[in-house]
This record gives sequence, structure tokens and C-alpha cells, in this order.
Amino acid sequence: MRFSTAEFLHDFVEPQGQQVQSDECYHYVDHTDDVELLAYSKDTYVFASIPLRDLLTQITVSQAQVVMKHHNISCGSREGMLALQS
Repeated sequence: MRFSTAEFLHDFVEPQGQQVQSDECYHYVDHTDDVELLAYSKDTYVFASIPLRDLLTQITVSQAQVVMKHHNISCGSREGMLALQS
């Protein structure tokens, strides 16, 4: 499992959820749309809108494949994922 720092997340955090705390680390839970987001409590989770390019540096390869599939982005090769990160 990979972690993101509060400093990384600070610019992407949505105001309606929990806010990040300095010197804390956070892990990716899920990529959702507006309807799926309702399954997560605003009192428990940090909501963030992170551009794919930045998100892919913070999650595992298997998590990235799920996100890319959700966006209909072909992810059949490692080169494709590296291209998205650049």
C-alpha cells in the first residue's frame, strides 16, 4: 500500500470532507463518481480531486489500472501508464 503526504494532498482536498493534518500520511481508498461518493462519510474520509497525472504517482499499479479503466483509458502496457504520468 502506498501513502500520500498531507503536503501533497493539501491542494486537492475538497472542503466538504475531513481536512488533512500536517505530518500525517494518507492512503488511497477509492476512485468514485458523485453517486458512489455518497457511500463514504464526510466525517471519516478526506475527499480529494486529484488530476490523473498526479494521482498515478500516489497509487499502486493495480489501483491505477482500475482508475484508467474507469476513464476508458487503455492500460495494456507499462509504457501507457508512464506516458500518462509525463
